[in-house]
Amino acid sequence: MNHRIEELESFKVLGRSFLIETKNAFVEIPKIWKQVKKDGTLAKLISELSIDKPQGVLGIAANGKWGKSEKMKYIVGTNSTKPSFEDWEVLQFSKATWVVFNVDKKAFVRKTYEYFYSQWLPSTSYQLDDLPVIESYPKDGTVEIWFAIKE
Repeated sequence: MNHRIEELESFKVLGRSFLIETKNAFVEIPKIWKQVKKDGTLAKLISELSIDKPQGVLGIAANGKWGKSEKMKYIVGTNSTKPSFEDWEVLQFSKATWVVFNVDKKAFVRKTYEYFYSQWLPSTSYQLDDLPVIESYPKDGTVEIWFAIKE
């Protein structure tokens, strides 16, 4: 799978947070995207997109302990330098190294997660860093998944 390693300085994400059962993530997350499209959240995010990386509308899997927690947060947001929106959550990401996978189609997002955890990570000298996983949906229609890693 096509990937690259990137070093990013600290950045901030603003978004709406949803608490879901980790075991149902691949069922619940598409429902969240439908909800944010319907309620205007997605339009608000698109109007606030940053040119900073990770770009686009972001889907962030947080506090799931890489599938080992019963519940996790899924945040739909965007990279931002603004203070905040209404009652939206603010996530601060520290400087980190990321492996970024380019996903051919949205249908392959799950396969990319499976590949990362079962093949790519075990075959490298890297370990997971303690930061949420980021799905990036830039304006150009591509999909990227950002995993924080450390040596």
